[in-house]
Amino acid sequence: MSIDPNSNHIDKDKITQKEEEKEELTDVPGYDDEPIENIQNDKKVVSITSKMEFRSKMIKLFIGAIVLVGIIILIGYLVSGGSDGNFSYSDVEDEMVEAAKLYFKDNKSKLPSKNNSVYITADTLSNNKYMKSLDEYIKDETCSGKVVVENISNSYNYTAYLDCGENYKTRELYKEIVNKDNIVTTGYGLYKMNNEYVYRGKYVDNYVKFKGKDTLWRIIKVVNNSEIVLIKDEVTNNSYSWDSRYNSSMENETGINVYKNSTISTHIEKLYDGGFEDSESEEYMEYSNEEVYFNKKIKSKLKKFSACVGTRAEDDTTKDGSSECKTRYETKMSLLSVYDYLNASIDPGCTKTTSPECQNYNYLSESETFWLANGVATDSSKVYYLSSGHVDNDNAYSNNALRPVIHLNDSAMIEKGKGTKNKPYIVR
Repeated sequence: MSIDPNSNHIDKDKITQKEEEKEELTDVPGYDDEPIENIQNDKKVVSITSKMEFRSKMIKLFIGAIVLVGIIILIGYLVSGGSDGNFSYSDVEDEMVEAAKLYFKDNKSKLPSKNNSVYITADTLSNNKYMKSLDEYIKDETCSGKVVVENISNSYNYTAYLDCGENYKTRELYKEIVNKDNIVTTGYGLYKMNNEYVYRGKYVDNYVKFKGKDTLWRIIKVVNNSEIVLIKDEVTNNSYSWDSRYNSSMENETGINVYKNSTISTHIEKLYDGGFEDSESEEYMEYSNEEVYFNKKIKSKLKKFSACVGTRAEDDTTKDGSSECKTRYETKMSLLSVYDYLNASIDPGCTKTTSPECQNYNYLSESETFWLANGVATDSSKVYYLSSGHVDNDNAYSNNALRPVIHLNDSAMIEKGKGTKNKPYIVR
């Protein structure tokens, strides 16, 4: 058998070539260092990690979507009034008033003439797209409503009336007070006297607050069948001079007990205006720590009245205002007349101006010292004030606190309350 002399050489070359290829392969990362199955495992890990990251992103997106839906639902809840789409009755009344204002702004020719009134129904306001229909505000109830617009000396007053049957009906405060069931003839309570309804006695439920304000007021009486007279429950923070004008009959600056143009009338006007709030003006510095009693909405419920500011003798026995009302002063806020203080007592010994018995069984006597609206008939420099529960007099230039008196018109509506100190009537 012959042997190819070149065969061994060729085989060696092939072997050498294979060894070189192997060396080249060993230069590839992981070829010699890591088994092939580990590479496959790494691919599986990368795949699992990618899936987990994708799932995490989806979960985050899902949670974000839930949060967004929740926010949308919350906003809708708040916009709808916060009570399953239902508004409170007072909220609906406010909606009606705002809608009526917009309607008459666009239809000024339909506004009432001076000292007259007109009304517009909630249906008309709804049909003209100034508000939603009542059944969208108040669910599961049948309600009707209207807004009465009064022109009082060219100032328009809007009052909403809502009727939801047995569930709710807008109530005027004066009607709540003069209800025949409230009238008494003995003891503490509401008396009918001098063609007025007068609260008398020590313990009477005649407390009132204005919605949004903390100041307590007390009902003195109801006059002209619907006009409510209120007095501030507590005295002012500051004391004020009743008057400091030069008195020619006394030949000095003892003051004059004539209410018109008096210092006290100026103080009262400033307190009514409330312009001292956050004011650095020197004219308001004297009132800087007084509270602001009224906002614009409350003032629309106040009625201008003729305050009885005439003088009275110390031994005057009248209790019908015949002395004090001989002189009147047109205003929206004043001071308490002497005869109103006397009438609040049910003590039979309270017979004249300065009777000390007038402090007995009298809710108005439980107060710090404060000025009254009337001067002493026999001395032009003296003015009556309440001291230790009974009527006394002092020099007009002296300083005493005040208890302002206001009148509510018949559009003052009661939102809630029973007239007690803890649950006063709330005027909206």
